[in-house]
Amino acid sequence: MEIYNTKLKKCGNIIKIKRYDKKVVKGYKRNPIKKDIGENLNISEEEKEQRRYKNMIKARNEFIDKINYNFTTKDTFITLTYESNEADPQQTNKDFDNFIRKLKYHYGKDIKYAYVKSKQNRGAYHYHLVTNIQFIDYNKLKKLWKYGNIYIDKIKNVNGVGLYMANNISKEELLKKEYKKKIFQTSKTCKATNWIYGDKAEIIYNALIDSGEKPIYNKNFRTQFLDNMEIIIYEI
Repeated sequence: MEIYNTKLKKCGNIIKIKRYDKKVVKGYKRNPIKKDIGENLNISEEEKEQRRYKNMIKARNEFIDKINYNFTTKDTFITLTYESNEADPQQTNKDFDNFIRKLKYHYGKDIKYAYVKSKQNRGAYHYHLVTNIQFIDYNKLKKLWKYGNIYIDKIKNVNGVGLYMANNISKEELLKKEYKKKIFQTSKTCKATNWIYGDKAEIIYNALIDSGEKPIYNKNFRTQFLDNMEIIIYEI
């Protein structure tokens, strides 16, 4: 059984650290509340919404981590739009799935990609996509997506692109169910990075402090069971 106060995750050139006031037992899961307990039967809609939103924030953060871990500045950022404001959300899912099938046909079934779907201010759907295809011909891609405009850019800052894609989704969109699929999507070829715990994490964290490296993010949060949690992010 491993007990720790610090855990750390390396995602490309991003290092994310979580530090807790209370000690945490790795792998420990709290027993679920039984449904026959009366107080659990009357969960308000507001509480349900808060839980959904919390889960979506967790999914968003994991999405950013995967982008940082799987993509580099050699890779490509694509935006796909719809001309029509009236596109059916279910049809857009089918359109995009078909686009991905064509993309794999032309560039290989093992390509990596990650994407989000959201609405523009005018109401039209659009997709933001990152892929490890390092060169994509505009005219070729235009033939694969005939519903609106396409924009192709090289990734200049991987973390910046991940944050942009994730934060392009409003809270209202995070809580909607109209998409009928996960909002933050990655291909099966995208790998997940693992947390490092305890002393190993402390050694890396202390080395960052000793080097004089400054974090790009540092914030404290109150948690339900572990009191204070500090999140520190470095870009190295």
